[in-house]
Amino acid sequence: MGWQLFCKELKYHFKTMTYYIFIAVVILFYFSQMELPKSINDIKPMSKEQVEEDENKLPEEQRAYRRAMMENSYGRKPMTDIKMKQKAMYNYMENELKSKIANVYKFAFLKKVKLSDKQVNAFKEAMDKISPEKQISDEEFDKALEQLDKALGGGSRYNEQYRESILSINITYEEAMENYNVILKEDKLTNAEGRVFADYMGITAGLFPIFIAAFILIRDMKSGAQEIIFSKKISSLKYVLTKYLAAIVAFIIPYIITASHATLKYSMLAAKGNISIDYFAFYKYTLMWVVPTLMFVTALGMVFAVLFKKPIAAIIVQFLLWCTSISSLHGSYGISKYIIRFNSSVPNTEYMKWAKTIYINRGFYVVLSAAIIFITVLIYNRRRGSVGEKLSIL
Repeated sequence: MGWQLFCKELKYHFKTMTYYIFIAVVILFYFSQMELPKSINDIKPMSKEQVEEDENKLPEEQRAYRRAMMENSYGRKPMTDIKMKQKAMYNYMENELKSKIANVYKFAFLKKVKLSDKQVNAFKEAMDKISPEKQISDEEFDKALEQLDKALGGGSRYNEQYRESILSINITYEEAMENYNVILKEDKLTNAEGRVFADYMGITAGLFPIFIAAFILIRDMKSGAQEIIFSKKISSLKYVLTKYLAAIVAFIIPYIITASHATLKYSMLAAKGNISIDYFAFYKYTLMWVVPTLMFVTALGMVFAVLFKKPIAAIIVQFLLWCTSISSLHGSYGISKYIIRFNSSVPNTEYMKWAKTIYINRGFYVVLSAAIIFITVLIYNRRRGSVGEKLSIL
C-alpha cells in the first residue's frame, strides 16, 4: 500500500503544471546565475601580460578604467592586520556619521536609517574605541562593532554577518594564481565549483518548493478524497511519510538535471585542458547542501497545511525565513540559516574553516525536518480521529 501510494503521489506531481513551472524556474535560475566556462582560460586568472595586451587595444581614455577593473577581478580576501581593519572601518563609519544615515539590512533588503541623536552618540563612542591611533585587540574591535550594531537595531554593516565587504582587500595576480593551482590540485576544480553550484541552487530550493509542499495535504481535503482515505486501513505515518518522500524525490529531479549538465560541461573542459576533475562533486554538494533544504521546506509546508488548512500561512513564513537566510554570501552557518551560502570558488583549505559548522547545520535541518514530519503525523492522526474512526499512528 505504501509503495503504491508513493508511486501514485509521484505520478501526481508529474501531471501538474505547477511542478513543471518549478522545474523551469530552477533550470532558468541555473543558466542565468552559473557562469559555465568554455575553456580553461575562462577560469585561469589573466596574466599581467594579457591584461596589458588587452589594455593596448583600447582607446587611451578607457585604459585607466580597464586597469581599475582588473585590479578587482581576482577576488577579495579578509584583512588580517588589526590596524588595517581599524582604518577601513573608521573611514566607513566616518562617512555614515557625516551623512547621518546608516545602511541596515532587514529581511535581506537594504534600508537607509536616519540616525537619532542616541545613535549618533553610539557612532562617536565606537569610533573613539576603534580609532587607528589606538592599539586594540581583535576582541575589542569586534566588541565595539557589536555594540554599535545593537544601537542601530541589528542588521547593520557593523554586524559580523555584513562587515566582510568593508574588511577585505583585493587579491593580487600572484595570489589568484596560487589559489587557482591549489583548486586544480586539491579540489580537482569541480569541488570548488560544486560549492558555488550548491550555493545558487540552494536559493531556489529554499523557497519555490513551498508553492507545491503547502498543498500536498490540503488538496485531499478540498477534493473530498480525505473521507475515503480516512476509511482505509493505512496509518497516518505511512500516509504522510509516503507523500513527503514522493515530494522530496520530485523536487530533487531538476537539481540532478542541472548537476548533470554542469558535470558534462566541466568534463568537456577537462578533456580539452588535460586536467583532472571530480565527476561526483556537483552531485555530492547537491546531496549534502541542497537536499536538507528541500527536506525542511517540504516538512514546513506540510505541517502548516495540516495546522491551518491554508497554504498562504506556510508561503508567508517560508518567504520571511528565506529572506533572512540568503542575505549572507559567505561565512554565516548558524542553525538559523537553513540555506547554505558559499558564493566563492575557493580552495579546500579555505572551505575546511567552515566545513564542521556546515555539517552541523545540515545535520540539524535533517533532524528538524524529521521532527516536523513526526509532528505533522500526530496532528494529522488527531484530525483523522475526529472523523470518528479508531486510528493508529503506526
